[in-house]
Amino acid sequence: MVLKITPKQRVKINALVRRTCCNCRKGNCLLLDDGEEAKCVQLISRYGIYNVARQSEVQKLKQSLATSERRIKMIDKAIEELFEANISGKVSDERFVKMTDNYEKEQKELLELVADGNKKIAGCRAYEPDA
Repeated sequence: MVLKITPKQRVKINALVRRTCCNCRKGNCLLLDDGEEAKCVQLISRYGIYNVARQSEVQKLKQSLATSERRIKMIDKAIEELFEANISGKVSDERFVKMTDNYEKEQKELLELVADGNKKIAGCRAYEPDA
């Protein structure tokens, strides 16, 4: 399976290779230089480089989602404790409503963020080559 790489992605990949490969000079590979210019292999194999960069982005997204999911659980627990405090009279009804509204708003935003992130990850998996 071959992925189509957009011109914008090609520019980013070429810049990445030129920046990180110590053997790439003006698009040519110093290691393969036997008196004649030899095209840099990494510039030819953009697909592999693109996948490595994409996997790195997916890993960062997964970490962000894990953090958001932990925060969602913390909010659930905080609302539960707030409810108990309200029942016991430690927190007024007005304060309870205001605080739960803030928690629920934050939690809704986090749930949407997690749903969007999971869709992005699923989309990336669709492009993974078969093992």
